[in-house]
Amino acid sequence: MRAIDGLEIMILCDNTVSPAARGMLGEHGFSALIRHGSEAVLFDTGQTGVPLVNNMKALKIGRVEDVVLSHGHYDHSGGLPKMIESGCAPSRIFTHGDAFLPRFKKVRGNLIRIGMPFDPKILDAAGVSVSASASGSPQQVKEWLITTGEIKRESFERPETEFFIGRDGGIEKDTFRDDMGIVAALEGKGLVVVTGCAHSGVINTVSHAREITGIEEVFAVVGGFHLNDAGEEKLEMTAAALREIGVKKVVPCHCTGFAAACHMRGRLGDAVDPGCTGKRISL
Repeated sequence: MRAIDGLEIMILCDNTVSPAARGMLGEHGFSALIRHGSEAVLFDTGQTGVPLVNNMKALKIGRVEDVVLSHGHYDHSGGLPKMIESGCAPSRIFTHGDAFLPRFKKVRGNLIRIGMPFDPKILDAAGVSVSASASGSPQQVKEWLITTGEIKRESFERPETEFFIGRDGGIEKDTFRDDMGIVAALEGKGLVVVTGCAHSGVINTVSHAREITGIEEVFAVVGGFHLNDAGEEKLEMTAAALREIGVKKVVPCHCTGFAAACHMRGRLGDAVDPGCTGKRISL
């Protein structure tokens, strides 16, 4: 992976919308455009694609060739059919093989489907090439951008127990093998790590990114951290770990939750700047 001199992240879909984002829409979901110079990568597509397509038009963003899907849940992958319908189908999708398996969440004792809300055959029909890593290794998306691949679980963080996955004709606990982020490196600053939901844990994700790149410094962490239902102890440990790592900029989005974002702000001060639809982050 080649280090670069600058990076722009534009949040195209999030649970909240910036008051200054005229004509833009939000929904429960996440999508961000990662841009360096003339090259761009779309990370996740939101839930329905309605805000994503609307917001891309509002910002005059044309067709993006490369899409990375962080995992196979509906609120990160569901925008793909709308992109295809609107004539903005990507050329390539990078993800993990497990992203296309059935996914469930136990809610009040019942399993509800939360996987990709479309038949993957529509991707073939639209001429979209899918690079689905079966081994879990990182993938090179651009010279300056890679996926994390499968994330090691070595911190205090563990996947939640209410999620399930369909595999080999049965249903089992979901260990989120497909959960991954993307990573770039800024010259003289360190890594930029973008997460979708960080089901593997945001600290595990950052630690894994440091390991696979060999770069210790972490400049920014952006995305969903899945702390919406986290208790006080986990919030404290997460903030302490980010402080110890030395992250200079933290942009919690989507499933992080308002309370968790406020907690981080209280512990890490101005380093924390919560994200929303329409937020532009220049690094």
